[in-house]
Amino acid sequence: MKMKKILLVLSTTRKSPQSVSAAIEAAKVASAQLVILFVVDRQLSDKVIRQLTEEGWIGGSPSDRLYQAMQAEYVAQAEVIVREIQQQAEQAGVPARPLIREGDFIETVLEVIAEQEVEQVILTRRHRSTLSRILFGSAVAEIQRRSPRPVKIIDE
Repeated sequence: MKMKKILLVLSTTRKSPQSVSAAIEAAKVASAQLVILFVVDRQLSDKVIRQLTEEGWIGGSPSDRLYQAMQAEYVAQAEVIVREIQQQAEQAGVPARPLIREGDFIETVLEVIAEQEVEQVILTRRHRSTLSRILFGSAVAEIQRRSPRPVKIIDE
C-alpha cells in the first residue's frame, strides 16, 4: 500500500512559517509523507534583470552569466530552506521528501501534483489587493482551479 502524500509548495516569493506548520500537521494527522516542493521560477530572474536594466543599474544587454548566477543563488537558497523544513518535519515524526524544480510556477506545481500522486496541496498566498488579483491574476487561484486534488491556501 502506498503512503499518502501531502504537498507543500514553496518558491522564492511564497513561503511562510504558517504554511510549513500547517503542512507538517496535516501530514502528521494523515500519517502521510510530506513532499516539500520548492519551485525556482525562471521568470523571476528575467523580471529582476529586466528591472535592473530599465533602472540603469545594468548597462546594455546583460550576459547569460548574470541570469545563471541568479538562478544558482535561488537554487542554493531553496536547498537550505527545504533542508530546514525536512528537519522540522522529521523532528515531528513526519517523513519528508524534498524536491527542487526550476520552471514556470503553475505548470511545475501541476506536474508534481500528478507525478507524486498527492492527496492534498498546501500553498501560501501573499497579501494583495482584490484589484491586483483581478488585473494580474493569481497563480494560487489558477493552481486551485486546475488541481485534481484539494488545495489548502494559507494567507500571509
